[in-house]
Amino acid sequence: MDCPEAIYQLMLDCWQKERTHRPSFASIVKTLDKLIRCPDTLRKIAQNRTANPLATDAPDMTQFTSVEEWLNSIKMARYLENFERAGISSMDAVVRVTVKELTALGITLVGHQKKIMNSVQAMRAQISANLSEGFLV
Repeated sequence: MDCPEAIYQLMLDCWQKERTHRPSFASIVKTLDKLIRCPDTLRKIAQNRTANPLATDAPDMTQFTSVEEWLNSIKMARYLENFERAGISSMDAVVRVTVKELTALGITLVGHQKKIMNSVQAMRAQISANLSEGFLV
């Protein structure tokens, strides 16, 4: 996919399932105006979201020891308070999070939900792979 990250995020925001969570037309115009005035922000291309979490070059998502460290690594630290208020204070709790819970936590932007859930799914896959490696017969 050769789409600038800023445009990709704007599209995800516009495609929110809940109509009230979508940006207003004025907000979209304001965002596009900012992008036009600062075209350097369009140079960063969105990453392909279908990366294999078990690929050898994939980051080890099981290395994180705290929710804060994990959220910082995926650039979603703004939601640390949301996780803390919900009592999600350990990585064991993080790997059990669902999209429905993210919405209940107040994380309503689809792009942010996808980013968090992609990371959670990568952790689950890596944990599962690590567990199965110990039981080969």
